Amino acid sequence: MARAIKKGGPLEKPDTFSPSPELRGDAASVYKRCYHDRFKLFGNGMKRPTRVAVEAVLPPFRHEIRHDAESSVWVFLWWIVLAAPQGKELVGNDEILWRYISLDGPMKNHQRLLSMLQQDLFRSDFVHPEYQQVLPLITSMAILIETDNHWVKEEKYKHPEYLHGALQRVILCVG
Repeated sequence: MARAIKKGGPLEKPDTFSPSPELRGDAASVYKRCYHDRFKLFGNGMKRPTRVAVEAVLPPFRHEIRHDAESSVWVFLWWIVLAAPQGKELVGNDEILWRYISLDGPMKNHQRLLSMLQQDLFRSDFVHPEYQQVLPLITSMAILIETDNHWVKEEKYKHPEYLHGALQRVILCVG
Protein backbone atom coordinates (compact mmCIF):
# COMPACT_ATOMS: atom_id res chain seq x y z
CA MET A 1 0.00 0.00 0.00
CA ALA A 2 1.20 3.50 -0.73
CA ARG A 3 2.76 5.01 2.36
CA ALA A 4 0.80 8.29 2.24
CA ILE A 5 -2.51 6.43 1.97
CA LYS A 6 -1.56 4.25 4.92
CA LYS A 7 -0.58 7.36 6.88
CA GLY A 8 -3.71 9.24 5.85
CA GLY A 9 -1.78 12.27 4.66
CA PRO A 10 1.26 13.36 2.70
CA LEU A 11 4.70 12.10 3.62
CA GLU A 12 7.30 14.48 4.98
CA LYS A 13 8.30 17.33 2.71
CA PRO A 14 11.49 16.24 0.89
CA ASP A 15 14.53 18.37 0.09
CA THR A 16 14.76 17.12 -3.51
CA PHE A 17 12.94 14.90 -5.97
CA SER A 18 14.34 12.30 -8.34
CA PRO A 19 13.83 13.05 -12.03
CA SER A 20 12.39 10.52 -14.41
CA PRO A 21 15.11 8.81 -16.45
CA GLU A 22 15.89 9.97 -19.96
CA LEU A 23 15.07 7.44 -22.67
CA ARG A 24 17.62 6.70 -25.38
CA GLY A 25 17.60 5.00 -28.75
CA ASP A 26 14.86 2.46 -29.40
CA ALA A 27 13.36 2.97 -25.94
CA ALA A 28 12.72 6.64 -26.69
CA SER A 29 11.14 5.98 -30.08
CA VAL A 30 8.93 3.16 -28.77
CA TYR A 31 7.81 5.21 -25.78
CA LYS A 32 7.10 8.24 -27.97
CA ARG A 33 5.06 6.09 -30.39
CA CYS A 34 3.08 4.24 -27.67
CA TYR A 35 2.66 7.13 -25.21
CA HIS A 36 2.70 10.15 -27.49
CA ASP A 37 0.61 12.38 -25.17
CA ARG A 38 2.70 11.50 -22.14
CA PHE A 39 5.93 12.05 -24.09
CA LYS A 40 4.64 15.42 -25.33
CA LEU A 41 3.64 16.49 -21.81
CA PHE A 42 6.79 15.38 -19.97
CA GLY A 43 9.37 15.41 -22.76
CA ASN A 44 12.38 13.17 -22.64
CA GLY A 45 15.08 15.00 -20.70
CA MET A 46 13.04 15.54 -17.57
CA LYS A 47 14.24 18.03 -15.02
CA ARG A 48 14.18 17.49 -11.28
CA PRO A 49 10.92 18.83 -9.82
CA THR A 50 11.11 21.30 -6.96
CA ARG A 51 9.10 21.31 -3.76
CA VAL A 52 6.32 23.71 -2.86
CA ALA A 53 7.33 26.59 -0.63
CA VAL A 54 3.87 27.47 0.68
CA GLU A 55 1.66 24.64 1.92
CA ALA A 56 -1.47 26.80 1.80
CA VAL A 57 -1.59 26.49 -2.00
CA LEU A 58 -1.65 22.69 -1.96
CA PRO A 59 -4.88 20.84 -2.62
CA PRO A 60 -6.27 18.77 0.24
CA PHE A 61 -4.76 15.32 0.56
CA ARG A 62 -6.69 12.54 -1.16
CA HIS A 63 -6.04 9.21 -2.86
CA GLU A 64 -4.53 9.69 -6.30
CA ILE A 65 -3.55 7.34 -9.10
CA ARG A 66 0.14 7.87 -8.23
CA HIS A 67 -0.50 6.08 -4.95
CA ASP A 68 -1.52 3.01 -6.96
CA ALA A 69 1.74 3.27 -8.91
CA GLU A 70 3.68 3.28 -5.65
CA SER A 71 1.68 0.29 -4.40
CA SER A 72 2.65 -1.64 -7.54
CA VAL A 73 6.33 -1.14 -6.66
CA TRP A 74 5.76 -2.59 -3.17
CA VAL A 75 3.88 -5.56 -4.66
CA PHE A 76 6.69 -6.15 -7.17
CA LEU A 77 9.26 -6.02 -4.38
CA TRP A 78 7.27 -8.50 -2.28
CA TRP A 79 6.86 -10.80 -5.28
CA ILE A 80 10.61 -10.90 -6.02
CA VAL A 81 11.28 -11.82 -2.39
CA LEU A 82 8.86 -14.74 -2.65
CA ALA A 83 10.22 -15.90 -6.01
CA ALA A 84 12.46 -18.93 -6.29
CA PRO A 85 13.21 -21.12 -9.28
CA GLN A 86 11.24 -24.36 -9.41
CA GLY A 87 12.67 -26.87 -6.98
CA LYS A 88 14.79 -24.32 -5.09
CA GLU A 89 14.19 -22.81 -1.67
CA LEU A 90 13.68 -19.18 -0.80
CA VAL A 91 16.78 -17.48 0.55
CA GLY A 92 15.46 -14.70 2.76
CA ASN A 93 13.53 -14.25 5.90
CA ASP A 94 10.30 -12.94 4.49
CA GLU A 95 8.94 -12.26 7.98
CA ILE A 96 11.53 -9.53 8.52
CA LEU A 97 10.87 -8.01 5.14
CA TRP A 98 7.12 -8.17 5.67
CA ARG A 99 7.59 -6.09 8.80
CA TYR A 100 9.55 -3.53 6.79
CA ILE A 101 6.84 -3.36 4.13
CA SER A 102 3.73 -3.53 6.28
CA LEU A 103 4.69 -1.73 9.49
CA ASP A 104 5.90 1.83 9.54
CA GLY A 105 6.26 3.56 12.83
CA PRO A 106 8.90 5.46 14.75
CA MET A 107 11.62 3.30 13.17
CA LYS A 108 10.63 4.50 9.66
CA ASN A 109 10.78 0.98 8.23
CA HIS A 110 9.72 2.00 4.73
CA GLN A 111 12.50 4.56 4.49
CA ARG A 112 15.00 2.06 5.87
CA LEU A 113 13.91 -0.53 3.29
CA LEU A 114 14.26 1.97 0.45
CA SER A 115 17.72 2.89 1.74
CA MET A 116 18.69 -0.79 1.97
CA LEU A 117 17.74 -1.23 -1.69
CA GLN A 118 19.81 1.76 -2.77
CA GLN A 119 22.86 0.63 -0.78
CA ASP A 120 22.83 -3.00 -2.00
CA LEU A 121 22.16 -4.21 1.56
CA PHE A 122 19.18 -6.12 0.25
CA ARG A 123 20.82 -8.48 -2.21
CA SER A 124 21.93 -11.60 -0.34
CA ASP A 125 19.44 -11.46 2.49
CA PHE A 126 16.15 -11.39 0.61
CA VAL A 127 16.38 -12.29 -3.08
CA HIS A 128 17.26 -15.65 -4.61
CA PRO A 129 20.65 -15.45 -6.41
CA GLU A 130 19.05 -16.35 -9.74
CA TYR A 131 16.77 -13.30 -9.53
CA GLN A 132 19.24 -10.73 -8.25
CA GLN A 133 19.65 -9.23 -11.72
CA VAL A 134 16.18 -7.68 -11.15
CA LEU A 135 17.42 -5.63 -8.19
CA PRO A 136 18.70 -2.65 -10.24
CA LEU A 137 15.18 -2.30 -11.64
CA ILE A 138 13.59 -2.41 -8.19
CA THR A 139 16.21 0.00 -6.85
CA SER A 140 15.52 2.50 -9.64
CA MET A 141 11.79 2.23 -8.96
CA ALA A 142 12.38 2.69 -5.22
CA ILE A 143 14.25 5.93 -5.89
CA LEU A 144 11.20 7.30 -7.72
CA ILE A 145 8.75 6.48 -4.93
CA GLU A 146 11.04 7.61 -2.12
CA THR A 147 9.61 11.13 -2.06
CA ASP A 148 5.99 12.22 -2.10
CA ASN A 149 5.00 14.20 -5.20
CA HIS A 150 2.28 15.84 -3.13
CA TRP A 151 4.90 18.53 -2.48
CA VAL A 152 5.82 19.18 -6.13
CA LYS A 153 5.43 22.75 -7.33
CA GLU A 154 5.28 22.28 -11.12
CA GLU A 155 1.85 21.24 -12.40
CA LYS A 156 3.14 18.70 -14.92
CA TYR A 157 4.75 16.66 -12.13
CA LYS A 158 1.43 16.59 -10.29
CA HIS A 159 -0.21 15.06 -13.36
CA PRO A 160 -1.81 11.66 -12.60
CA GLU A 161 0.30 10.05 -15.34
CA TYR A 162 3.69 11.33 -14.13
CA LEU A 163 4.69 8.53 -11.74
CA HIS A 164 3.31 5.82 -14.04
CA GLY A 165 5.32 7.29 -16.92
CA ALA A 166 8.45 7.60 -14.78
CA LEU A 167 8.17 3.95 -13.71
CA GLN A 168 7.66 2.86 -17.32
CA ARG A 169 10.79 4.80 -18.29
CA VAL A 170 12.74 2.99 -15.58
CA ILE A 171 11.56 -0.36 -16.93
CA LEU A 172 12.64 0.62 -20.44
CA CYS A 173 16.02 1.99 -19.29
CA VAL A 174 16.98 -0.70 -16.78
CA GLY A 175 14.99 -3.68 -18.01
